[in-house]
Amino acid sequence: MALETWEALQALNGVVSSIAAAVESQLVLPINKSRSRAIFVNTTTNTYYLMFSSNQGADLTTSFYSVSIAAGASYELNFAYTGAVYGISGTAGGTILVTELSGN
Repeated sequence: MALETWEALQALNGVVSSIAAAVESQLVLPINKSRSRAIFVNTTTNTYYLMFSSNQGADLTTSFYSVSIAAGASYELNFAYTGAVYGISGTAGGTILVTELSGN
């Protein structure tokens, strides 16, 4: 992976959203062919689970997932995945902050 220049990073557009943590699989980020990276911040007091999936997150559970994010931690999706991202929590409550960076 090539190092990105400061100018290239400045050209990205960022969108921040707040997602209520739920015990059901939910869409966290829709498909975006322009996505270059995303940052997920777990502000809940529980672990939050992500799945990179094309099947609407139907298989996502707290024991079958792509990435787990500990309470108070963050995860950076810094590879070229432009598909949908689904999330689930073991308990309801709290929010997940999602920043999606896309090129022009």
